[in-house]
Amino acid sequence: MMKLLKYITLTFLLLCSFLLSYFIFNDEGRYYLNESESESMSDYYKEIFESEYEKVKQKVKPYIVKAKIVENGKELVGEVIEDKQNGKEYHLIIDNEDKWYLNYYVTILANDETKNKDSLSAEEIELYVNNSTLSSKTNYLIWVDLYRIETYVLQKNDNHYFLIKRLNCASGANITPTKRGIYTIGNKGTHFYGRDNTYICYNYLQYSGSYLLHSFPYSLDKKVLDNRLKERVSNGCIRYSFDDSKYLYDNIPINSTIWIN
Repeated sequence: MMKLLKYITLTFLLLCSFLLSYFIFNDEGRYYLNESESESMSDYYKEIFESEYEKVKQKVKPYIVKAKIVENGKELVGEVIEDKQNGKEYHLIIDNEDKWYLNYYVTILANDETKNKDSLSAEEIELYVNNSTLSSKTNYLIWVDLYRIETYVLQKNDNHYFLIKRLNCASGANITPTKRGIYTIGNKGTHFYGRDNTYICYNYLQYSGSYLLHSFPYSLDKKVLDNRLKERVSNGCIRYSFDDSKYLYDNIPINSTIWIN
């Protein structure tokens, strides 16, 4: 597929080159575009680019979990930033103020954007990332698209990010949502034990406190406990198959940027 896309891109560039040659040269000898013609062509391609970029921007949507509280007799709604102890406390932002609330006072609201959406193409992913403010201290950048529950791994070459891997994943349930934002990979490990050593997860990458990218949870006798993908089912971490988690562990260096939207 990538070879086909590269072939199409090369063909397009050759066609553009031919058309430019047609305008620049004619049978009577060399002809240079005058300033107004050059600006007109530049404006034309700029308009095409801006139009395509705007289409992609419309497709890139955040997945925001919202909650309701009643404070001083007033009902307030805000975004859930993170939780503690699997939903015992919630960190909310309401009217630009953030505060922690016990779950007794918090009602997680239903989100209409629960069904998976059409995937972004490789060209759309690269167009968006390369024209955003995203950057990384390493040659790798991870984008976790919570809206589509997919992960995109990009690698930089000649100051341009190219999509090299697309992974299905599972994200946090609405009552224990995945923490959104731009972070860097701070630590890696081959495994960790969870909840009083009752299960084990492999190949973790840490990005914010206890929020990790890791494999499916396994029982201590190495049986998969939950292999669901493309669903919001975790306690906040981002889950992958063992092979995909191993790929991330082996290839993504510490200090790589991860954007979770």
